[in-house]
Amino acid sequence: VCHQEDEENQLVEWPDKAPLEEDQPVADSLRRRMAKAKLSLEALRERVQEELLDRPAQTQAEEREMSFCTTSTMMRYLCASDGDANKALRAMKDSMEWRRRNLQEHLFLEGAKLPTCRSCLKDPLSHCFLCIGQDVLGRHVIYSCTGRAANKTPEDGIEHMATELERLFQNSSMPGQIAWVLDFAGFGLADCNPKVAALALPMFASHYPERFGQIVCLSFPYAFYPLYAAGSRILDKDTMAKVKILKSDKEWKRYGDAYWSNDPGMRSWLDEAVKCKGVPGSFPGPDFTEQLRRTPATENAIRILERCATHPGCHKDHKH
Repeated sequence: VCHQEDEENQLVEWPDKAPLEEDQPVADSLRRRMAKAKLSLEALRERVQEELLDRPAQTQAEEREMSFCTTSTMMRYLCASDGDANKALRAMKDSMEWRRRNLQEHLFLEGAKLPTCRSCLKDPLSHCFLCIGQDVLGRHVIYSCTGRAANKTPEDGIEHMATELERLFQNSSMPGQIAWVLDFAGFGLADCNPKVAALALPMFASHYPERFGQIVCLSFPYAFYPLYAAGSRILDKDTMAKVKILKSDKEWKRYGDAYWSNDPGMRSWLDEAVKCKGVPGSFPGPDFTEQLRRTPATENAIRILERCATHPGCHKDHKH
């Protein structure tokens, strides 16, 4: 499943103290759930070995399927299952079936090991779900803004988010979380399609458990409340507790001071991004993109931003 020498990297510990005092309950909850999950880890590992890894992989697709069954994957599913090994195993099997149906070969270009969003290959303005760095806790920071997404087709948006999560966590084999920054600039009726919530929320809850370390909402519009209410019905209370709504520039700065002080370039890009109009292609200019740290995690986002800068439909106007 996972070589013994990899265990230290697979079992990532959450820090004792959260950067902001009001986030401490979320940190404490995760630590409790991880401690409980560890008690059932060996029992689940045996079941996974017997029922999911009982034969060698014959194809690249089967190799990806088996590489999903790492220690960190088992820990995530145990955390989401309150330490119940039987429930975690069933959930893992459901996710593996979902992955077979939705992460098919056409998403892996020319034998690539990681999937790619097909819409963004054709048009860099299609979606806005960009990994631009890491915060002080080592979580991938994802910046998204539906107003900046030209493609409003729910299925395409779901494909984009899934392929990006797969890319960041190496086909879901690696530990880690994201801090998802949701900028609602330009949010309109076209972004209120209930199908988005109907597709995305079950996917996140069932097939990407424990991936969301925090969800930070900026300029939270009244029109989004029905989707938020749907989330509260589908997602568990621990996940909903991770949602932070920032209502002012002061709150935005306070959050940034606490979580983004480790990466001034990312902080500058984000501060500039929230000043831009919520329309496709409206991103901080090349000077800000050049300040982002180029890593395997951010490479995809930086390439999209570079393509956007030369795209004829790109806008540089600010909100004000």
